[in-house]
Amino acid sequence: MVDEGSSAEDIDAQRHWTFQNLTDWFLENKKSDEFRSYDRAEGALNKFNEVFGSRLVRSIKPLEIEKYQKDRIEVGRKRATVDYEITYAKQAVKVGVKAFKAFNRIKKLLVTGTNARDRKFSANEFIKLLDKAPEHLRHVLIVAINTGMRKGEIRKLKWSMVDPDLKFFRLPAEIIKEGRKTTKPKVIPVSNNVRRVLVALRRPQVVKTGRTDHVFTYRGEPIKSSGGLRRSFKKACEDAKIPYGAKVKNGVQFRDIRTTVKTWMLNAGVRGAYRDTILGHSLKGMDKYYIKPDETNIAGAMTLYTDWLNAQLGDEFGQRLVNMVG
Repeated sequence: MVDEGSSAEDIDAQRHWTFQNLTDWFLENKKSDEFRSYDRAEGALNKFNEVFGSRLVRSIKPLEIEKYQKDRIEVGRKRATVDYEITYAKQAVKVGVKAFKAFNRIKKLLVTGTNARDRKFSANEFIKLLDKAPEHLRHVLIVAINTGMRKGEIRKLKWSMVDPDLKFFRLPAEIIKEGRKTTKPKVIPVSNNVRRVLVALRRPQVVKTGRTDHVFTYRGEPIKSSGGLRRSFKKACEDAKIPYGAKVKNGVQFRDIRTTVKTWMLNAGVRGAYRDTILGHSLKGMDKYYIKPDETNIAGAMTLYTDWLNAQLGDEFGQRLVNMVG
C-alpha cells in the first residue's frame, strides 16, 4: 500500500499502475477514511474502468478522455453523470499519484451552471400545491417556502435544533450540505408563518412519551428517506395540474422551491449577504471579509421577506395558513 508520504521509488512504481490498480488503492484508502461518497465514487470509477481499467494511468491521453465523455453522452448518460465519472477519476489521480498530469489538462465536461435549473414557482402554483398536499407535506412546504431550507434539512430537523422561544433554527454542520466542507452550523430565523407550523405540531414530550424528537413526521415516525416526500410532492403536483419532473417540459422539483425563495428574497429587497447567510451560501468577494451578519440582521431580513411573501400570496394564503395549521 502506498501513502501520501511515498518515496521517489514508490512514485516511480506507481507510474506502472493500471487505472484499475489506482482505483483499488484509492477506494481502499477512502473506505478506511469513512468517505461520505464512497458508493458514488465506486460506481463512477467502475464505469471509467470499463474503458480504461487495463491501461497504464500515464498512457491515458486527454483526447481519449474527451472521446469517452462524448461516447457516454451518446449512449444516453446525463452530462452530470459523466462529469461525476471524470471528477472521481481526477480525484483518484490527484490523491494517489500526484506525479501524473493526464487529468489536470482535462476540463470538466459539465461547464459551471450547465446543470443548474431556472424553474421557479409562481404564487398561484404554490397556493394550488398547498391545497392538494397531504398534511405532513403541507407543513414541509410552508417551512420550505418561508426559509429556503433543503428537503434533507427539513426531514432531519429536530426539536433540539429549535430555540425554546421558537425564534431560530440552529442546524448542526452534519445535516447541511455546506457543513461537510465548512463544518459550520447554520442559523435560520423562524418567521411568524413557520412559528404557526411549529405551534401546530407541538413539541413532543420525548422522554415521557417516547415520541421521536423529529419536528416533521409521517404517522408519528421520522421521515427517514427523501423518497417518501418526493412521492407525496409528485402526487400533489399532479393533482394541482403542475408539471412535475426534470425531464418534463416546465416541470418542477422540490429543490425549485429553494430557487424560488432566493429569487423572491431578492424581489423583497433582502440584501445579498443576508440572503446567502440565511440559505447557507458562502459570501463572495470582499463581502466574506467585511460583512458579518448577526442574528438581528438576518431576523430583520426574514421579516422583510415574510411581509413581502404574505402580500404576494394574499389574504387567501393567510387564511389558509390559519386553517391548515391552526
